[in-house]
Amino acid sequence: MHVCYTILLWLIVTSSLWGQTPSDFTLRGVVVDSGTRQTLLSARILLRSVADSSVRAVDLTNDEGKFVFQKLIKGRYRLIVSYVGYAPLVKLLSISSQNGSTVNLGTLMLRPQTVRLDEVQIRRPPPITIRNDTLEFDATAFATRPNTLLEDLLRKLPGVDVNVDGSVRAQGKTVQQVFVNGKPFFGTDPTMATRNLPAELIDKIQVVDNRSDQSTFSGVDDGTRVRTINIVTRPEGRQGIFGQQVAGYGTDGRYQVGGGINRFREQQQLSVLGQTNNINQSGYSLPTNGGRSSAGGSGTAEPSGSITQATGAGLNYADQWGRTELAASYVFGNTTTQSGQRLRRQTILPATGTPLRTDSLPILVSNTTNQSTLGLRNDQINLRLTFRLDSMNTIRLSPGWTHYRTDNTTQTALQTLIDENRLINEGATLNSLHGGSNAVSNTLLWTHRFARRGRTFSLNLSTNLNRLAGSGFTQARNQYYAPLPGRDSLPPTWLDQLNTQHTRSATNELTVSYTEPLTDHQTLEAHYAGSINYGRSERLVFDVDSGRGPTGRINPLLSNAFQSQLTKHRGGVSYQQQRDRHRFTVTIDGQHTSLQAGYPAGKQSLTRRYVNLLPGLVFQPQLGDNQYVQFQYQTRTTAPSVTQLQPVANVTNPLFVQVGNPALRPEYTHGLSANYNRFHTTTYRTVFALLNVELTRHRIVTATTIDGAGVQTLQPVNANGYATVNGTVSLSRPLRLGPFTSTLNLTTNLNLMRGLSFINGQTNRSLTLLAGQRAGLNATLANSAELSLSGTVNYQSAAYSLIQRSANQSLATQFTAHVYYPVLLGFGMATDFTYSVATGRSAGYNQPYALWNASVSRSCLNQRGEWRLQVFDLLNQNRSLVRNTTDTYVEDVQSQVLKRYVLISFSYNLRRFGSDTNRGTQ
Repeated sequence: MHVCYTILLWLIVTSSLWGQTPSDFTLRGVVVDSGTRQTLLSARILLRSVADSSVRAVDLTNDEGKFVFQKLIKGRYRLIVSYVGYAPLVKLLSISSQNGSTVNLGTLMLRPQTVRLDEVQIRRPPPITIRNDTLEFDATAFATRPNTLLEDLLRKLPGVDVNVDGSVRAQGKTVQQVFVNGKPFFGTDPTMATRNLPAELIDKIQVVDNRSDQSTFSGVDDGTRVRTINIVTRPEGRQGIFGQQVAGYGTDGRYQVGGGINRFREQQQLSVLGQTNNINQSGYSLPTNGGRSSAGGSGTAEPSGSITQATGAGLNYADQWGRTELAASYVFGNTTTQSGQRLRRQTILPATGTPLRTDSLPILVSNTTNQSTLGLRNDQINLRLTFRLDSMNTIRLSPGWTHYRTDNTTQTALQTLIDENRLINEGATLNSLHGGSNAVSNTLLWTHRFARRGRTFSLNLSTNLNRLAGSGFTQARNQYYAPLPGRDSLPPTWLDQLNTQHTRSATNELTVSYTEPLTDHQTLEAHYAGSINYGRSERLVFDVDSGRGPTGRINPLLSNAFQSQLTKHRGGVSYQQQRDRHRFTVTIDGQHTSLQAGYPAGKQSLTRRYVNLLPGLVFQPQLGDNQYVQFQYQTRTTAPSVTQLQPVANVTNPLFVQVGNPALRPEYTHGLSANYNRFHTTTYRTVFALLNVELTRHRIVTATTIDGAGVQTLQPVNANGYATVNGTVSLSRPLRLGPFTSTLNLTTNLNLMRGLSFINGQTNRSLTLLAGQRAGLNATLANSAELSLSGTVNYQSAAYSLIQRSANQSLATQFTAHVYYPVLLGFGMATDFTYSVATGRSAGYNQPYALWNASVSRSCLNQRGEWRLQVFDLLNQNRSLVRNTTDTYVEDVQSQVLKRYVLISFSYNLRRFGSDTNRGTQ
């Protein structure tokens, strides 16, 4: 171990000394008008490699018309100079040691190009374009180094955040799917694209809220949205073979092996991926270039609170034959996760009306430690088959299958205290669960256009079948210390139980839509949706006597079978008007819901019927070029699950008993949202803002009963008054920091929740607040050196009506820095440093810590290959500390994390585009 650190230190020191030698190349020049000889401000300078056409540098000329590219490597380049109203200038360059360390191109003259304004208008492409609800980024305007992946490019885009686990948020919303050239790419896992597609392949990145297939076809906005990123590849990238392969081994038995091959041929896409590792890279991702580690530290989320060994593989295929399109994917994953947690939960108690009354501090404190091992195997198949029968009719078939197999063992130790120091119970529990589930889905969509423009008909039939079967074992040893009335009703101090669980559900839904154009600007849609959801849950619990073996007596109080059927009929009309200055859609729907629940054979069954009016509105005023705003009001209902309805008690943890409630009714939610995007074409400043407000009636909340021994029984109930407010504002602007091309990003987040719960029969109203501010600076020097700085401050508070004191408040601050610097002979240095500190949490959960990752790399094989020596968590301080706030408790959690290790790896990047794909080997 010490030898690895010595080697790393030697490489860093020697690389730093080499970096001080002027061995890299600098390219400079000045751009002027060929006639007047006046310098041209903000002319776009683009430098591409002749070898692979990748973008190596991009910049704008300064006030004196000058530009400078530094840290260039030797090679042949194509320089492209463009400016509004001038003919582009293209120049081939060769940079080598024979030219000296500085190549001065001198004065580059652009000739004015006269055009007829009524025929052609020449414009320099802006880095961002806003077209209605589509936000488009020009990938060539954001400098990236060779062999970087899409994830690195996304980090540079204004308003886009990439978390440590690979999840992506764009303008405040989580990205749920990624398309490549308009085709699905590996279903709904965005990391399959973000951590496998090379950045140099990408031409455009489009962020859009996808509407449903039915709404997209009819043109009438139904209000449904899915945040989607569509990757548009460069033309040469649509005809090529590319991929990345990696193998590495390190200390403590850490390893990583993986690879992927992608072949694109115009309409055809074929991708094969696979990997195995034990460094917390779940899924199918490969390491990003530059030393960033997905094990933690360089994103906007907390480090992963577990240690995962993962094996995964995937196959994606998309093609088109005439009028038939196919998109298919299969993914396989097998993970083993070791988790360990230490929790301190402060549960709200009423000041009166409970055996645990304490006027000074009505708080129940639960200290928990647990260790778990989770084995998860999953297989998933997704298909999308589209038949364009003719110009009027299209059929789309979308079947899918998902299988999960789970093996979970958890050991838990719990102590419950009152007044911070009076122990009232403690227990130790061992739980094991083994089970599997299968889910089958299918959607059939038929769309038909009539001869009259705007008149359409569509029919959508969807089916979802789910089945879960599992068995488990619970062993609990409990001790109670408080004086207890009615002690016989408490869970026993010695408990051994076997349980089996079988759950089945089936949902069938039919949606029909007909649109009729009233005028050229007005459309009327009539629609109907009917669905039937059937669910059945059976839970059997057996009390096992030690010494009697696996057989036992059934426990009738904890066992039962329960079934429910939810039937919905929803119908209504939508009116849409589209003008030059605005577009709006008004929807009025009525819905009849019937809920039948009870036991088999009809005993103790119940029937509930509800009628709801569901209005909706989407309004989009036209503000001008590169501006977009949308206001949306929507209502929806959410039905309780069969598990929430099942009135049987779950005593997997005897000190936290969960009981269902068959009297639950569906939730009814009013939602109002506003979305605003703007890009200034002159200053390149961007503004993104998002606001969501929701008010829910009959919200399913938790009713908690705490007895004199501290045993908590939780049951879902309906309540009114639940409301949430979520807002995000993101500002971005370019900055000139000497030779660096840089962008400053500022993001403000607000989450306010007014909740409601019941504790020992008393109403507890809560108000929780999460406010955060993030500032980030991304800078690139000639597509080689990188610098990223960010700081985040998050404030949390929780106030409860049952506590007459100040709110629980905490403040968490995090600073992150990422640096990559190329040095002599193909060497590169990279480091990530994160420092986190928190105040206001429980004692022992405010620990400051620093997470420092570093690596030294050496490129080879004409920059296709790379050796890398990486150290994760150099200071061995990595931690995961999180605070959670709910309607009834505040909880601080410290989780087990991956600690320091050293990894030596080799990666190879395959790139073969255009005509090269028809040749033999690379």
